[in-house]
Amino acid sequence: MLLIAALRGNCHMTELAGGKLIMSIAPAYQKSLLAGPVALEERIDEQIPSAVESKLRLQPEFRRAFTPDGMSEKELISFGPTQRTLSQFVESGWKLLEQFQW
Repeated sequence: MLLIAALRGNCHMTELAGGKLIMSIAPAYQKSLLAGPVALEERIDEQIPSAVESKLRLQPEFRRAFTPDGMSEKELISFGPTQRTLSQFVESGWKLLEQFQW
């Protein structure tokens, strides 16, 4: 199961369609996903184009996260992108929930 956060465009959602996911989608992207035509097909098992993967592999953080055995589960919690995503979630999502009144 993947917890997906920090979407930066509709393609981040549509390319994961069909996976076992929990999505945390910012309101601006929720509106755009619901407003227009979005492909309704499973894409999670589609191969990443080799040119895209080659470009991503230039990034050390991508290589570490993408490569099998690139890091242990324990290392994941202190991994830079994980920490940034958690911080953003706390600041932009959790603080709003704390203000919610019943």
